[in-house]
Formats: sequence, structure tokens, C-alpha cells
Amino acid sequence: TPVGASEQWRAFFAPGQTEIPAGGSVILRRMLSDLLVAGSTYVEIHGHADGASERGGAQGLSESRAFAIKHWLEAQAPVNFPKGRIRVISHGDSNPLEPNTREGSKLNRRIEVIIGVR
Repeated sequence: TPVGASEQWRAFFAPGQTEIPAGGSVILRRMLSDLLVAGSTYVEIHGHADGASERGGAQGLSESRAFAIKHWLEAQAPVNFPKGRIRVISHGDSNPLEPNTREGSKLNRRIEVIIGVR
């Protein structure tokens, strides 16, 4: 069961994009550092999409976003992220943080990382 989530472990994406966003590297490096220290934990990466501009492709986009973060973590520290430590969960547009207005959609296109005890 997940034991906690960290606000600092969210990264947001441009509409229709799955690449790690520019400026996300500071957040990702902090997350990487924290996850390396917490080596006995498992990691869940939850991918999300907005329902406004990404309808029809929201599920695939949310999954691709989560896998982009997973692959980035594994490339940075392969020994610390063995097979099975990171789990990807895609939510599509089913868990918005805000209504899909112009500003709200920006917050809904995201990944969230949750850690839990094995």
C-alpha cells in the first residue's frame, strides 16, 4: 500500500506531449535523489491526462508519460531501479485535479510518483 505522495514529485506536460518537460529536470533530480535514499521502497508512477484537449488519446498519453519517467529513472541509476521496483499506472482523464478549463487542464496533464514500503 502506498505510504505517501509528495507534491514535489509531480511533473506537468504540454498538451499531447509525452517527453519529459523542460524544467522538469530539477524536480526529477530531487525525486531521483530521494528515491535512491529510500532504496527499500517500491515506486508507483501514475500518469494522467486532461479530458479537454486529449480526448480519445488520454489513456495512451497518460501511460506514455508515466513510462517516460520510469525509463528516465532506470537510465539514471539502473542498479537502484531493478525490474519490479517501478510500477506504471495510467489513469487517462479519470482523475483530474481541476476542471478542464484552460488553466485547470495544465494541472491535469501530469505524472505523480508515490512510494510505498515493500
